[in-house]
Amino acid sequence: MKEKLSDVNTAEFWNCIALCNDCISIRDGDKISYNGPSVDEVCLMDMARDAGISYFVDRDSSSVRIATDGGQLEFSLIHTYQFTSDRKCMSVIVKNEKDGKTYSYVKGADSSVFPLCTATDKSHIKECERMVDEMSSKGLRTLCYGMKPFDLAGRDPLDIDVSEVESGLTLLACTAVEDLLQENVKECIIDFRAAGISVWMLTGDKGLTAREIAVSCGMIPENSTTASATQTAESDANNATPSAKVAPLVQKSGSLIFDFDETLLDPAAIQEKISEYIESSKSCSKYTVLVSGITMQKVLDN
Repeated sequence: MKEKLSDVNTAEFWNCIALCNDCISIRDGDKISYNGPSVDEVCLMDMARDAGISYFVDRDSSSVRIATDGGQLEFSLIHTYQFTSDRKCMSVIVKNEKDGKTYSYVKGADSSVFPLCTATDKSHIKECERMVDEMSSKGLRTLCYGMKPFDLAGRDPLDIDVSEVESGLTLLACTAVEDLLQENVKECIIDFRAAGISVWMLTGDKGLTAREIAVSCGMIPENSTTASATQTAESDANNATPSAKVAPLVQKSGSLIFDFDETLLDPAAIQEKISEYIESSKSCSKYTVLVSGITMQKVLDN
């Protein structure tokens, strides 16, 4: 893996990991370790260092240095756009001091990054979407990476809107990280539920990831039946009031999942499904409610 990189996108992927992060490096002789606010970032930085292809060395307020192909590259740090819950992305504008060119690197949630990668073939994005969904269904935390050459055109970086930085990207790669549960979490939550204590989990993870984590930590029984409320595509196409479509319920004494996913947006349809779910819950001894952030916002706004 330490041979020189020939694929540009592969090289830029490693550069994106090294440049687009909030980690600091800690030196102990010849060894480098990392510390930072995100466990995911530290894990990916460790992976890049151990692979030995291209990895973060250190930074100061104006530059970042990375090791690559047996040497070092220095990048001037022009501007950083920190992650926000609205954008679900982090971006940096940097200048490669070796070739004198300026680039923007972006990483974030698949729901945000994929639509920005208009410079990548749609079939490739579809394949990456499939892989991200597959990894999310295993409870892995996913991130997507993109980049593009960026022309400052003599402007002050503070005057550049983030929407200009985060557009027209080339998709570089997607990663998946396993976020291990702390010891005895599942046993503790199962005991809570057995004692009649309601347990809530708030997460910024992708829906599929969040559900699998909920199963692994005992919040959702593995044999639960899912009743999923989604907005119908036909009503969207006709610009009519969206209706909700609910998967058939298995009426039995057991555990039922009520899933309000991100496609259910109409307040009236949400209220209708709440009423139906309340009635359905009477046939089950236990039930779990999954609510997307978008749906929750609609409910609170109305």
